[in-house]
Amino acid sequence: MMNPQQPRAVSPPTTRRRAPKAVDGATAALVAAAARQPAALRWWRVLLAASVAAALVPPAPARARRTAPRRRVEFPNFGDVFYMGAEYEYPNGPREPLPEGTWEIALKRPCGIVFEERDGRRGVEVAEVVDGGNAAAQGSLRAGDVLVGVSAIRCIGAKFQREMFDATDMDFETVVEAIGSNEPKWKCEDVLLQFTRPAE
Repeated sequence: MMNPQQPRAVSPPTTRRRAPKAVDGATAALVAAAARQPAALRWWRVLLAASVAAALVPPAPARARRTAPRRRVEFPNFGDVFYMGAEYEYPNGPREPLPEGTWEIALKRPCGIVFEERDGRRGVEVAEVVDGGNAAAQGSLRAGDVLVGVSAIRCIGAKFQREMFDATDMDFETVVEAIGSNEPKWKCEDVLLQFTRPAE
């Protein structure tokens, strides 16, 4: 009979511990000193050495934040007409002088006028002049005066212009929209209104 083979003694595997990678020469010296200490103390000394080295490394300089340049918004082009008042010549004034009995006022917004649609007729008239408002300060209006013209912004293709529009056939909503279109973004500092006063 053949003798059974004797089992070979196998030595337990050994684990090689690698020292953490040094950040600089000071860290390498601290790690080497920690490696000579007992195993029970070595691990936390290595961690302490790495923490100290990290504190010694100067922080990277902060990068300046780059921002996109602000795009400049150009004022849109006006057309050929920009109505500024009856005292100006066309295209900054009317083509013809104002009819007799019609007058024009320029008011800052809010105007301080309460309009209402005329009974049985088209157009609007003054229902009330608000006390302390811009129309009251101007002083020429009273209840019953009829609005016959209002300045408003009109879009023509890619251009904008301010014109004086006939208001005798406008309803209340159209008048409000026309007055509201005289905004500072269109370089409108006021609203131009034309009135007549019915015969008593």
